[in-house]
Amino acid sequence: MNAPLTPAAVRRRFCVLSFFVNLPTGLYTVPLVLLLSARGLDPAEIGLVFAAYGVTTVVLELPTGGLADVIGRRAVLLTSAVIGTASLVMMGLGTSLGALVLASALRGVSRTLRTGPLESWYVDSLRAADPEADLKPGLARGNAWTSAALAMGALAGGLIAPALPSLRWGPVIPLSVPLLLAAAASAALFLLILLAMPEPPFAHAGLRAVLRSVPATIGSGARVSARDAVVLRVLAVALGTGLALNAMELLTPGRIAGAVEHLELAAGAYGVVVTLGFAATAGGSALAPAAARRLGSASAGAVAGTLIVAAALAGLAATATLAGAAGVAATAAGYWCLYTGLGLIEPLRMDLLHNRVSSAERATVLSIDSLVQQLGNVGGAVLFGWLAAAYGIRPAWFVAAALVLAAALLYPRARAGATLR
Repeated sequence: MNAPLTPAAVRRRFCVLSFFVNLPTGLYTVPLVLLLSARGLDPAEIGLVFAAYGVTTVVLELPTGGLADVIGRRAVLLTSAVIGTASLVMMGLGTSLGALVLASALRGVSRTLRTGPLESWYVDSLRAADPEADLKPGLARGNAWTSAALAMGALAGGLIAPALPSLRWGPVIPLSVPLLLAAAASAALFLLILLAMPEPPFAHAGLRAVLRSVPATIGSGARVSARDAVVLRVLAVALGTGLALNAMELLTPGRIAGAVEHLELAAGAYGVVVTLGFAATAGGSALAPAAARRLGSASAGAVAGTLIVAAALAGLAATATLAGAAGVAATAAGYWCLYTGLGLIEPLRMDLLHNRVSSAERATVLSIDSLVQQLGNVGGAVLFGWLAAAYGIRPAWFVAAALVLAAALLYPRARAGATLR
């Protein structure tokens, strides 16, 4: 039997696993829409591909979280890596609408399977090694490594295709190479989980018992979320986070394109801006434990991060008429500030959540959190898309700033580490 992991080893492995879980996403973030366009899809068909991903994540978020609480974090993450590898190969090589929609749906399945299990493994393993261990430093470092993976992946994914302009090998074109590299990274993640993510033995149940246990676990997680005022508030904040993320991802490409007035240059500039944003998230996450200590609680630190996000959105609205290099620079600055704030928020918000939830429903509650954030994304897509089309980008960003500012009022007035369970 392997020796138990020390708290330091748990934190190190959590950081490395966080990096490789998110590296594939970073690699395909920038080229994905361009690849779909190169395959001949029009904007409506691209929307259908993305809708397949969104619908899958919303439908499966809770069942897969419950599954992780029943059969184990490691098994669910291994399954996610396998499905993720297959979906990225299909996305990189697919040329028909049907194949790309299926690949996108499978990517959604993989995403829901990896929502919660790794973080739940970290919390449970750290608590097993030291029941009094502070969660915040590891959560912050894991979030920083996640952001580093997304930043490095986005930068590489944006530069690979221009470096291979003449590549043509069957369905492989320059824009498909980052997707295939993402598939290779997902396959490497499978091996890493096998080697570096030990889990205490589970009393494995048969299929029938598992199917009975998952709904019960979901119900338990939902009850915890509904009856605990702190958990309910922290989950509600995820709605504001989802709105902020959607406002940036939906409106920023068009804002940069309007400032540059050249699509190819806009794509390159957006790749750089995205990379800076992920790097800013890593920096904000690294500052989170110190911010909580300085301000007196995780809640106060998260409120500070939320105010930064709201100020960044307001700044983007105020500078929305700037053109050329000044417009790109102002957008990049707003993007950087917003993602710094989001990086500061997440480890502290998760610390509040984990300290109110037991191991039995931890992954389920994390899936509920992710589901709420996804609903924020969907709502933001409708709201901000309509506002931008009807009134312009400036009102859309001002409304986003107001909604995020309102989310700051939801944080509980509780000391860091206050625990019910």
